[in-house]
Amino acid sequence: MTITANKTAGVKEGLGKNLALTLLYIAAGSLGQALPPVEFSLSLWLPSGIAVVALLRWGSTCLPGVLVGATALALLTGLPLGAAVLEAAGSVLGAWLTVCLLHKSDFSPDFQHWRDVILLLLATVVGMLTSAVASTAVLYGFDLISSDQAFANWWIYWVGDLLGVLTMSPLLLSLSAEHWKPARSRNGEFWACCLLSVLVGLVVFPLNGSLMPVQLPLAFLPMPLAVWAALRFGLWGASLSIFWFSGLAILGTAWGVGPFVLGSALQVQLIVLAFSTSLSALALLVTSVHGRILQSEAALREGVRHYQALFQTNPHPMWIYDLESLAFLAVNDAACSLYGYSAEEFRAMSLQDIFRPEDVEDLLARESSKQDSLSSSGVWCHRVRDGREISVEISSHAFTYKRRRARIVLAYDVTERVESEARLKHSESLLREAQYVAQLGSWELLPQQNQLICTNEVYNIYEMEPQEGNLQASEFVERVHPEDRELMVKVYRSLMRGAPSSNFEFRLQFPDGRIKWLYARCTSYGEPGKLATRLVGTIQDISARKQTEQQIHDLAFYDLLTGLPNRRLLTDRLHQAQATSTRTRQYGALLFIDLDHFKNLNDTRGHDVGDQFLQVVADRIKHCIRESDTAARFGGDEFVVMLEGLHEDIKVAASMVELVAEKIRDKIAQPYHLDGEEYHSSPSIGVSLFCGEEVSVDQLLKHADVAMYEAKASGRNSIRFFDPAMQAALDERAKLEAELRKAVTLRQFVPYFQAQIDNSGEVQGAEVLVRWEHPERGLVSPAEFIPLAEDTGLIVEIGDDVLQAACEQLARWQHDDGVMKNLELAVNVSARQFRQPNFVEQVTQALKSSGADPKLLKLELTESLVLDNVEDTVEKMNALKKQGIGFSMDDFGTGQSSLSYLKTLPLDQLKIDQSFVRDIVTDPNDAVIVQTIIVMARSLGLDVIAEGVETHQQLRFLQSRGCDAFQGYLFNRPLPLEEFEKAVRSPSWMEGEGEPLFATESAGPATGTRAG
Repeated sequence: MTITANKTAGVKEGLGKNLALTLLYIAAGSLGQALPPVEFSLSLWLPSGIAVVALLRWGSTCLPGVLVGATALALLTGLPLGAAVLEAAGSVLGAWLTVCLLHKSDFSPDFQHWRDVILLLLATVVGMLTSAVASTAVLYGFDLISSDQAFANWWIYWVGDLLGVLTMSPLLLSLSAEHWKPARSRNGEFWACCLLSVLVGLVVFPLNGSLMPVQLPLAFLPMPLAVWAALRFGLWGASLSIFWFSGLAILGTAWGVGPFVLGSALQVQLIVLAFSTSLSALALLVTSVHGRILQSEAALREGVRHYQALFQTNPHPMWIYDLESLAFLAVNDAACSLYGYSAEEFRAMSLQDIFRPEDVEDLLARESSKQDSLSSSGVWCHRVRDGREISVEISSHAFTYKRRRARIVLAYDVTERVESEARLKHSESLLREAQYVAQLGSWELLPQQNQLICTNEVYNIYEMEPQEGNLQASEFVERVHPEDRELMVKVYRSLMRGAPSSNFEFRLQFPDGRIKWLYARCTSYGEPGKLATRLVGTIQDISARKQTEQQIHDLAFYDLLTGLPNRRLLTDRLHQAQATSTRTRQYGALLFIDLDHFKNLNDTRGHDVGDQFLQVVADRIKHCIRESDTAARFGGDEFVVMLEGLHEDIKVAASMVELVAEKIRDKIAQPYHLDGEEYHSSPSIGVSLFCGEEVSVDQLLKHADVAMYEAKASGRNSIRFFDPAMQAALDERAKLEAELRKAVTLRQFVPYFQAQIDNSGEVQGAEVLVRWEHPERGLVSPAEFIPLAEDTGLIVEIGDDVLQAACEQLARWQHDDGVMKNLELAVNVSARQFRQPNFVEQVTQALKSSGADPKLLKLELTESLVLDNVEDTVEKMNALKKQGIGFSMDDFGTGQSSLSYLKTLPLDQLKIDQSFVRDIVTDPNDAVIVQTIIVMARSLGLDVIAEGVETHQQLRFLQSRGCDAFQGYLFNRPLPLEEFEKAVRSPSWMEGEGEPLFATESAGPATGTRAG
């Protein structure tokens, strides 16, 4: 339905157009026929212009209207029907040919170019020529004109059609709202132009010759008015001017008036034709030229708007600056955003505000040297509002801006790129440095081209001079260690056959014997299933790493001083030896060697000499064993030797071990020349045999260690084999140590007291002795646990407890009204306890907390303790001496130090050791020693007390030699506190068995019985 309706509407519209065209054609033709017949035979055939415009506007659909209109006009002139139809067809043909020529030449009805004017003139001349020829031929063919009239008829027809097209077509083509705009916008000027054109037209044509003499120059007056109309009102003004002035010129001439009524009819027709043609060409040319100007101006304005839009909306910063003052003339939004300034602030600034001063000078220098207006100025450093510096890449173009020499700049913020490039360059530099430091080189091998490409670091590693061009891989292979060349060949073949990559280590060997270790990484490239076309890899000098690994290995498994294996390596080898022994059933042995008195060498000669001595010992031990055996250093002066594959018979194996041990002992016993002096030493060697893995490695080492201690205990410089009894004793000792630690925690130690008697038989005090009351063992002897407490350091805590208990007991006795009030207490102080940094403070605190009188406290120090560090000993003794505390040297005479130190020590008493007292009656030597000690003490102003007095003969001897006091079983055994107090208070304290202990005249008031 819609399609049918559209077709119907189209048909109706076509019929309407053709009907209107027919009527308009007839009307225009009737107007042309109304021209009065004059001698000039001049015509203005407007229908030709109407037909051409209709065909231009509506195309061939309007041909029926033109044909009907032309036929009707011909019939009205009295032509027969056949002639009328043929003449009308000739008119239609002329119009159609004109339009075809215009279409073929891209004619524009708006006369946008001067060529459109020329095209209209040429097409009209050719098309109307065809129409005139056709019409004349029809008239001649129907005998309506003679042959003499044919040329005149053709000429009249051609001029009339030509004037009709030139006069009518511009006017009809300008009938649009778009063409009326200039007239509407300049309404007053338009009517003024029209009025003036009317007056000038009337004066020049109808009135020229009727009211005044004929003046041909007046014919030029319409020209300026036509130009005015064309310039100011476009095609509409030009069309009206052409129609008005051309119509008046034709009508006036036809009426016999006007400036063209001169000469013959042909001359008049030519003049009128020339005028109309010239006027049309001039008006239309002015219209086209002015139209082009207006179009150019519009395009320019549009270009300016487009440029401004592009300039302002460009995402990259843009600005324009004056080349003379360097001031900013314009900036876009992106520039404001990047630099942080507003557009107003920018226009008050210049390049100096964002460029560095030196960069401005460089920019001006570049500007002066430029040969053209285009430039790319590279990367510059600019300052933004907040003081930061950014990197900007700019390109610019010189041009004239508002009559000033200027340059427009397009900028790109490349800060991130510049920083990235800087970081990349820095990274590349670091990479080169890292490769140099890491001694890493890269290479590429193209097997098919036999081309090898290497970096300089490869040459450095191989210690070869860099070369250019193709290199021979064989030159590098020659430097490879002979033992590693087969590996390289194997890797090369594997890569060539398609293995993706390979990593391996190999060695270089140089003519001077040096070795370098290299680490290689290789990768192959090529098509699957074919030989590789490219090998790429790196090599790195890892000699330092290999050396470090060896050093780490040596540190982990070897002793730094002697170069012997350490405990870890020995343990590992011992595991292997046990596994081997399991298979072979042959015995092996461990020899634990300890150097006797090595500490004395270190203390007297220094550690340097001690280290030198250990190195010599290690060398001697290595020369005493087989290459398959192992000698190790455990630290200090301890060495361990492991012997393997001795014999299946344990007795034979033991004999073989004994021979090796004797050899080692004899070798170590040989003199040493250390630092220019001779030194002698001896070893204590413990031996432990093993077969298989029945005993753990730790147990084997422990057995050898036990045997070594047994060798030391037997007098040193001896060899002892491990006995299970030794281990039992050690286990017992370990058990006792654990119980001892528990006893300290549970405070199972109690003080015992043994009286000290003066020469008059009175009890002057007692020695405090510690006893261990074990809940299961009962009373444990001090000889059993005191050495263990010394070794473990528990003696310090035990001694502190005994000292505290002694002070508290003295404080309690001070409140006694009997014989106990003035008793002194002597307390043994161990070396460990005395060497504690806070020993003086501990004694002072014990006295202070208990309230005991310091004058009743006496500290017994051994000779070795006192003389170990004399300065420290004297300092502590003097500090305590100032508080009233007394000092006694215990076991005097058993030490080995010089007696000259006695005069520097603040002692009060010397205590003769019981080893001298025991045989003073029977051994003259002991008697002399005791007498000498007493005499020396007298000369130094010191008291003397003898311990271990057990017989009357010993007592009488000591009394006769002037000994001041006595202590021993003759008087009493060590007793618990209650029994001691009871004994001292007993009236029978000093009664002996059979005879008194002291003579009556010297015994005084002392009483009591002997307590064992």
